[in-house]
Amino acid sequence: MKTFYIKLNKFIISTKCRKIVNFLITYSILPFIIIYPITLLYLFLTHSPLLFDTFFKPAFLFLAITISRYLINRERPYERYKIRPVKKHKKGKSFPSRHSASALIIALIMLDINVTLGHILIICALIVGLSRILGGLHYISDVAAGFLFSIILYIF
Repeated sequence: MKTFYIKLNKFIISTKCRKIVNFLITYSILPFIIIYPITLLYLFLTHSPLLFDTFFKPAFLFLAITISRYLINRERPYERYKIRPVKKHKKGKSFPSRHSASALIIALIMLDINVTLGHILIICALIVGLSRILGGLHYISDVAAGFLFSIILYIF
């Protein structure tokens, strides 16, 4: 894996891909920041029974992942392999990816509210996860674990 991250980082840092990856790291989460609160407000105003799951599943996941990241405190790829991250980020607490998990659980819950929007947000969640890997902020396993936790929580 070390070779993979070093070569990937060299390619991204030395090409125009750096600007694209930096943009994606910064803004790919934006649809969730905009759509999620609007959806919560809509569900509240319409007294929808979906409000409970729409609020508490992402909140529970966020809390559980935050605690697990604190306990595990895994180094990030740019720390372990001494590569230059595409975007500055705090050290440690890499596993699992909170951005990826949060994005996917919101996208999955959105499937119950609006299927089209849910599918669009699933694509956005995949972009969030990919950007975190390409930027050297997370390992593939960090993103995969975040996605897995989201899927499990969504099912139950």
